[in-house]
Amino acid sequence: MEIRDWIKAIGARLALIFVVAGLAALLAATLALFQPQTYRATATVALPDLPAAGPLTAVVAQRVANFQGAVTSDGVLDAVAQETGVPRSQLAAVTSVRSGQSSVMEVRFVGRDTDAAREVVEAASREALRLLAAADVAIAQAEADVAEAQYEEATNAYQQRSDETGIVFADATLESLERKYIDIDRKLSTTSDAAKIEDYTRELDDLAARLDEAQSVQTLRANADAQLANWNLAQQRLAQQQAKLDAVLEIRVGEVVGISKFGAILKQAAYAGLFGAALAVGFVVIVELLRSGGGPTRPSLPRPARQRSRAGAF
Repeated sequence: MEIRDWIKAIGARLALIFVVAGLAALLAATLALFQPQTYRATATVALPDLPAAGPLTAVVAQRVANFQGAVTSDGVLDAVAQETGVPRSQLAAVTSVRSGQSSVMEVRFVGRDTDAAREVVEAASREALRLLAAADVAIAQAEADVAEAQYEEATNAYQQRSDETGIVFADATLESLERKYIDIDRKLSTTSDAAKIEDYTRELDDLAARLDEAQSVQTLRANADAQLANWNLAQQRLAQQQAKLDAVLEIRVGEVVGISKFGAILKQAAYAGLFGAALAVGFVVIVELLRSGGGPTRPSLPRPARQRSRAGAF
C-alpha cells in the first residue's frame, strides 16, 4: 500500500482518533485535578574554593560536576531520607543546577509538603558539601603525608652526611674554610721556597676537599629546610580543609512556592491526548492490515451508498 492510501484510511477515521485522544486527555486531566498540591523548594549554595593548579574555568567546572554528582548520590540521599523522614523513593526529584558560569549552585526539590521540601534541599546541600569537604580533607592529608616523607628523607640525608664529615654548622664552617683558603693561597703566591710551596699546595688541596664536603652538607641542609617548609604548608592546608569539614555550613533556602495545578493539568492532558491519538492511529493501521490480508491491496475505505436506478424505482 502506498502512503496516500494510508493517509486516506486514517483520514476516514479521524473522528475515532479525536474521540480516543479526547477521552485520554479528559481522563488524565481529571486524575491530575485530584492530585495533592506540590511545592518547589530551592537552596542556594556557594561552593568553597579549593587551591588547585590549572585553568580556573576547569577547576570550577570540576567542582560543579563533583557537587552535582554528590547531591544525587545514594549516600547523600539516604542520609537526607533518614534526617528528614521523606521516603527515599521521593528523593529522586532532587536536582541541582549551576547558576550561569559561577560556582553557585541551586538545589531543587518538588514535594507535597512545604516544610519537608525545605528540609530536603537544606539537608541535601549540607550533606553534599560535607562529602566534598571530606574528599578535600583526604587529598590534603595525602599531600601532607607525602611532604612529611620527603622532609624525613631530606633530614636523614643531611644528618648522615653531617656525621660522615663532622660538619654541623655548614655556613660557619664554609666561612672559616674560605678565609683559610684565601690566606694560604696568598702565602703561596708570595713565597719562593720549594718546601713551603709544597706544604701550601697540600694544604690548599685539603681545604678544597673540605670545602666540597661543607658545601654538600649545606646543600642537604637547605633541601631539608625547604622540605620542612613544604610540610608546614601542607599541614596548614589540611587544617583549613578540616575546619571546613567541621564548620557549621549555612544553606540559604529561598521561598517555597506552590506549583500551579493548571499547568500540570494541561501538561498531563496533552501527553495523554498525544498517546491516545497514537494508540488510535496504531489501531487503524492494524485493522487495515488485517482487512487487506497483509497484501498489496488498498485499505478499505467507506464507500458512498449506491443510488437505485430509475428503472428499479418502479
